[in-house]
Amino acid sequence: MESIRNSVFVMKEHMSSNNSKQRNWGLYNVYLIGFLFVVLTILESLVILNVSDFIGETYESFKSGSLAIVCCYFGLFIFALFFQLYGAIEAITTQNTMQILAVSCFNIYSLVYSLIQITQLNRIVKCSEDFLNLDPKKTGQFNITEVLSIQRKACYFSIVDPIRQTVNNEDSKSLQQLAVDLRAALPKFSSNTMMIQNIIVVVMVVACFTGLFLAYQSYKQQGWAAYQSLGADLTKKHILRRYHLFILFLKINVFFFLGLLAQYMFVVYFYTKNKSEERDERIYEHAIYLFFFILSSLIAYILGYWGTQKANSGYLHFYRGLAMLNMIGLVYIITSVLMDNNATYKATEIWFGSFVALQFLSLGVTVYVSGKLLDDIKNDNGLDVVLERLQSRNRSMLNVEQRTEHELERMALD
Repeated sequence: MESIRNSVFVMKEHMSSNNSKQRNWGLYNVYLIGFLFVVLTILESLVILNVSDFIGETYESFKSGSLAIVCCYFGLFIFALFFQLYGAIEAITTQNTMQILAVSCFNIYSLVYSLIQITQLNRIVKCSEDFLNLDPKKTGQFNITEVLSIQRKACYFSIVDPIRQTVNNEDSKSLQQLAVDLRAALPKFSSNTMMIQNIIVVVMVVACFTGLFLAYQSYKQQGWAAYQSLGADLTKKHILRRYHLFILFLKINVFFFLGLLAQYMFVVYFYTKNKSEERDERIYEHAIYLFFFILSSLIAYILGYWGTQKANSGYLHFYRGLAMLNMIGLVYIITSVLMDNNATYKATEIWFGSFVALQFLSLGVTVYVSGKLLDDIKNDNGLDVVLERLQSRNRSMLNVEQRTEHELERMALD
């Protein structure tokens, strides 16, 4: 409750100073990210609707579930925007310059994310066009071997069973009818969806440059305000910097954990959609691993957070152990998904690989920094003293705000 009150106070402070001559660059950054969240959520939702409609009009009858995974990745982009907005608000409420800079870096990651989305959309269009080019004269005659060859070229659909060499559908929809539906739906899908996605990229490019400018101005204006309460003691400032770095990467861990969880659940579902004895066995294997991955990750994040808040070395030791186990688990995930020959995994190659790599990297950073924090906890004048100073500063700021409000009320009554 106290942290919420402190956050409200700092937000009020920024809002009130926004009416003065001094510019509030940190608050402008929040406005920018808030604008991006609203506008890009609308645009990205339109992309998701277009992709879903296109699948429904064309490939819906076929057991080509990997196409639907693409919608999961577009949804994760919206989640990334929300994560950015949360980070921007918390950065100014905690006066954490490190997090303000991190939000700008995350903005660049979101730009890369939007560029890769264009690659995914182009792949859907290209694979569909390649299928139609197998019958340029529109005779309705398709060679199963040629269709299967296109399907294996990193396409998201699975319209031919590679083992039985038969059409892989659920309601006897023919390849001829699929071609008719594609010729009707593909031009509109290609033009409308790519136009919206290009607008998203342009907005993200402008936002990246604007965000970097605002972050730099915030740094010049605010500096390392949170460190001023520690005086001239460089050791304590280094300890606080390590603490902020650990908490920052712990939040990044949570983001990539949720993203990986959503993707992995989609992959497991669509991998086991086509019933077979082999796949029935694999679903239990995936489900068991997924359960332990979720459980160990949640426990690790809780222990890591409380270990730093309470300056408890036992919690941090447990966190380091679970984090290293999760790093080993990520190697299993990347092996089982990217090295599997199942066509369902084709849609996950780019995103799943990048999420696993970034999660592995962020876990490695937290494991390393938590080791340094363990040394700080052992120090008699270490992490617990630094956190107490920081909490004392926040309480004094809150008291000043309460006294100011009382004085303003008295003046209004007089």
